[in-house]
Amino acid sequence: MALNDSSDEISFIRKKKVEEMLKRLALSQQKDKLSAMPIIDHANSKNFSFKVIERSTILPVLVDFYADWCMPCIMLSPILERVVRAEKGKIALVKVNIDESPSLTETYNVMSIPALKLFKDRKIIAERIGFVSEQQLKYWIEKALQKCQKQ
Repeated sequence: MALNDSSDEISFIRKKKVEEMLKRLALSQQKDKLSAMPIIDHANSKNFSFKVIERSTILPVLVDFYADWCMPCIMLSPILERVVRAEKGKIALVKVNIDESPSLTETYNVMSIPALKLFKDRKIIAERIGFVSEQQLKYWIEKALQKCQKQ
């Protein structure tokens, strides 16, 4: 009887180890998938959770809530892209068109555009509304990330 108990225990341990390995493999594959995403991307209500929330566990994600008809948004777009590209993969930019994703606008309380929200570890760590110069944007991102690292 003791041999059978021991055999059951070994089977149980093996099963747990296999489950752990499969879980680690799935997490590794998800990290690879998140890391392979473009540095500048677009999101909507269907893929926001993956493209922003989950990805923010790998690197900071700057979300730009904008509209095609918004002149400050149009002026800010190339500045955002330049700043993010200059960071060489240390931060991602995800753009959300408020006209195409009104539910996200409501969820994230976007009352004015352009609205920038910086996500890190699934949380908003900084927010900014309105046009911003390239220098101001760099400073804002740097300060937000420093504040986050201190916590």
